[in-house]
Amino acid sequence: MNLTWHWRAEGATFTKVRTWGLDPDTGELTRLFHPRRDEWQEHFTSQVSGQIESLTPVGRTTARVLNMNDERRVQLRKAILAMEAGSSPSESENE
Repeated sequence: MNLTWHWRAEGATFTKVRTWGLDPDTGELTRLFHPRRDEWQEHFTSQVSGQIESLTPVGRTTARVLNMNDERRVQLRKAILAMEAGSSPSESENE
């Protein structure tokens, strides 16, 4: 289940659950990645740049619906990868 939209007003909370979206390449209705049923490696690969590369229609659709390659998310993943490698994000940019 992917919770993709959360709205709050006057104490009320509404959450929309999306399990399908349009494949950005084909325009076809495609199910989203399901973390309990799907294998990440079949649909995505992570790049050193912090980008998530989609490998399948499910991956493309999920990445687009969830905005997985938003600049802030990419920068955060890049910083996490740099910390795991023992360097700062600015050091990895200079390499």
